Formats: sequence, structure tokens, C-alpha cells
Amino acid sequence: VFGYLPPIGEPPSKKPLLTLLKQARAFGLGVVLATQNPVDLDYKGLSNMGTWFIGRLQTERDKERLIDGLLGGTGTPAFSKKELLKLISGLKKRQFLMQNVHEKQPQVFQTRWVMSYLRGPLTRDQIKLLMQDRVAAFQASAEQTASAATPRQSAAASGRPQLPPEFRQYFAPPSRWASEGDLTYHPYLLAGGELQIFNNRYGIAQTAQIGHLLELSEDMTDLSWNSAQACQISGDTLGGSPEDDAVFLGLPSRLLKLRLYDRLDRQYETFVYRNFYFTLWKSNISKLVSQPGESERDFRIRLSQAMRERRDLETERLRRKFATRVNRLETQLINARQRLEKETADYQQKKMDMAVSVGSTILGAFLGGRRSRSGITRAARSATRMSKEKQDIAKAQEKLARVDEQIRKLDEQFQRESEMIAQKFDPMTETLQQIVLRPKKSDILQKWYGILWVPFLHRADGEAEALSEVVGR
Repeated sequence: VFGYLPPIGEPPSKKPLLTLLKQARAFGLGVVLATQNPVDLDYKGLSNMGTWFIGRLQTERDKERLIDGLLGGTGTPAFSKKELLKLISGLKKRQFLMQNVHEKQPQVFQTRWVMSYLRGPLTRDQIKLLMQDRVAAFQASAEQTASAATPRQSAAASGRPQLPPEFRQYFAPPSRWASEGDLTYHPYLLAGGELQIFNNRYGIAQTAQIGHLLELSEDMTDLSWNSAQACQISGDTLGGSPEDDAVFLGLPSRLLKLRLYDRLDRQYETFVYRNFYFTLWKSNISKLVSQPGESERDFRIRLSQAMRERRDLETERLRRKFATRVNRLETQLINARQRLEKETADYQQKKMDMAVSVGSTILGAFLGGRRSRSGITRAARSATRMSKEKQDIAKAQEKLARVDEQIRKLDEQFQRESEMIAQKFDPMTETLQQIVLRPKKSDILQKWYGILWVPFLHRADGEAEALSEVVGR
């Protein structure tokens, strides 16, 4: 561990190692640190170790460091510092001092003296030299074995193996017949039944058939359900009987012990509990949840109808929200148009009155009328009123344009919010929440357990083909 967990400095390895030392015991993980110089190890690493093996130390500094750690990590020490220093200094070859947090005091023990006379790993050339006399014999034997039978055929027994009476046996009937070969039964360990998953929160009440096969062979060592394959089991699948003149492959000798056979039976429910689950999809917008076995694509298609209805509802609410504002602006628009028409008509009337007044004034001045001066005054006043009417027309036009612009912007806002609603309620773009539901152990009902014999066709060329739908071909 030199350089990975130093007392000073922060190499990239230090933080992960300290995390393991502080938290690994909670998860059943053990950590081993080995060093020739304890001073090169951070004190946090020393204090978190539960068991110490201390050999001969050469320097006083190393001894002091270890003794301080021992006295600080054992609570009430059984030895004093002076006694520990004497104990560590007196260690001989192959002697070690073991300090365990669960023991009251350290213990000294001695290892065996082991010496190996092995030369070491052989090189390829040396292996070739050692094996050259056996290559020809091995090749000849392999050719004879391949021409005679497959490895599994050679292990086949001539008759049906005798199993203890506690072993239940099933026979998978052949789903088809084939010629030009031998009918051989392969052994599998079978377990299955049904499970139920209930979840009131998501409204799920699902029952599913389960079944697993563990292929067996005489030379197998790992007997666990982790290597099993899922299969479909029914009464018809297990209702067969062995065919005449068929041969049977052997079973692992370990499995013939009733204790292991029962243990695998009990372990099956735990295996299903850990590995079987339903994956559901939930829409957080519509609050709908997919059904077990329904793919994400199928759920989105089914979701589209509900989302379309929700989208139409939100769009209608948005339309009602904008309706009041639009009606108010349209009323203002109508009033602005009427005001503009009125101001335009008044302007035209004033313009005509001014023209008549000016004409009569000019005519009276030529004819020598007495009121020519008052006519000029009235004409000037008409011109002033005409200018005011012209300003009123401009104001009416500005208000009409302003109201019209407000209506246009309101319509654009409505279109944008409508598009946002359409995007929000699009089932093909919504991010669905993935929900994993697992069964309880009490919801697993095991119905079948035993040895299943599956018929295979063994051809002359060594190929084996399953004759049942229970296992994959």
C-alpha cells in the first residue's frame, strides 16, 4: 500500500481507500492493507483496521507508530506501552503479534516453515518438449472418441438412473420425431409455479407463470440457480413418460444427496424474489400506468388517446381565458372605427362649410357687401375648427391601429401557448417514469420441483438437437 495511502499528500487513490475502510464493513466487504513501513500509512487507515498482524520491525519509529495506533484503537489496553514495545521488539522470525478488536489482548503466534522446490512456471518451449511424446497418442485417442460418440453420449448410461424415492421426476414429451439418431434424455433441475404482484398505488393485480431449468451434467461443480434459464411450464409439458430403448445421461453425484436437493428447493424462491420483476411506465402528466408486459411503444400509443383529450381540454381552457380579453379589444376596435368614421365625417362637413363660407365672403367683397369683414372672421374660425377635426382624425387612427396591434399580439400569444400545450401533451416526446415492481416472497407459489428429463436427438456426427419446446434448440 506504499504510496497509495500516505500520511501526507492527497494522491487519487487515498480518498477511495479511506471510503472503503470507513464504510466497507457495513456491506460485508473486507480490506487488507500490507506494508513494510507503518509510517508510510495514514493514521486513519490504521485506526479503521479491525485485525492487525505485526511482524519484526527494524526501526524504533515504526514501532512507536504501531504502538500508538494499538493503544488508541483498543479502548482499555491490556498491555502498557512499555510492555507492547518489549513484546514487539522480542518477535523472532516467522513470529507475529495479532491484535483483534474482538479479543481482550494481543496474541503471539508462529507460522510454519515452508520451502518450495518447484522450479517455477514452464515456458512454451519447455511444455512442447515435455509433451512431444504424448501428442501423437492424444490425437489418435481424440479421433477415436470423436468418431465413436460425443462427450455427453459417452457419459450416457444404458438405462434410467436410479434416484432416491424423494426425487420427483418429470418427462417432457417430444414435440416432434426425428430419425437417423439416438434418443437420449438429458437431465435438468426443474422448478416453477406462479407469482402474484399486487400494488394498490398503481392498480396492478397481475399473476404470472414462472419456470426455470438448470442443465445438469456429471462433471458440473456449480449447482446454483444463477445459471438457470427461464422456460414455459404446463401440465402438458410435464405429462410425458420415457420412451422405450432410450438412453439417459448421468446426474451430478452431489445432487443425489438429499440435503443439497432440498437446499436448492428452498433457494428457488429466493432466486425468483431477487431476479423477477415487472417494469412499468408511468405518465406523470396523465397519471396513467402501463400494464405488465406492455412495451413502452405500445403504452405511448395507448396513451395518445388520453393525451389528446387532455390537450383538447387545456386548449379549450386557454381559449376561454383569451376570449374575455379578445372580446374587450374587439369592442374597443369597433368603437375606434366608429369614432374614426365620425371624425372623418365631421371633418368633411367642416371642410364643406368652410368652402361655402369662404366663397360667400369673397363674393360679398366683390359685390360691395357690408358683412365681408365678419365673413372673413367666420372663415378663419372654420379653418381653426377644421384643423382640430383633422387632429381628432389622427388620434382616432392611432387608437384604431393600437387596438388592432393588441389583437394581433394576443392572437400570436394564443398560438404560442396552444403549441406549448400540444408539445406538452405529446405522448411520443414525454419522458416516462420507469417503475420496477418486485413480488413478495409470500406471493411466490411454487408448484413444481424435481428432475426433468428432456429428449434429445444425438446424430452420428456428434450434434445434439432438442426434441422438446421446453428448452431452446
